[in-house]
Amino acid sequence: SNDSAINGKVAAQVATIHADYLADVGVDSAVYDLVEEVIAAVLSGEVDAALLDREFAHETIAANQGKLSVVGPDVMLDLGIGIGIREDDVELKEKFDEAIKSMKADGSLNALIRKWFDDDAETF
Repeated sequence: SNDSAINGKVAAQVATIHADYLADVGVDSAVYDLVEEVIAAVLSGEVDAALLDREFAHETIAANQGKLSVVGPDVMLDLGIGIGIREDDVELKEKFDEAIKSMKADGSLNALIRKWFDDDAETF
């Protein structure tokens, strides 16, 4: 991605991959404790844009009746969604690994991704 194309001040929620990304690329950014404060900062003009999860962004745009829109391309941050399992619970981890492997093999994981996310979402 062309990070130098980012102009203006961009908001994110504190302690998120979004805030980390903004700090890493060195854009003028602001962080807020609550995601509602991030949205309020955009609406008030305190910041020019916000970096948010795609689904949340679309829900927020719909709820704000035309006051907000998506700008720029999607930015893939990190490797997706994770789940925490105690390190000593090897049996549970193996069950998750096997279920995910099986879902990749039979196509059901991609079917769920397409059901719950945009058709252009990354699949396996």
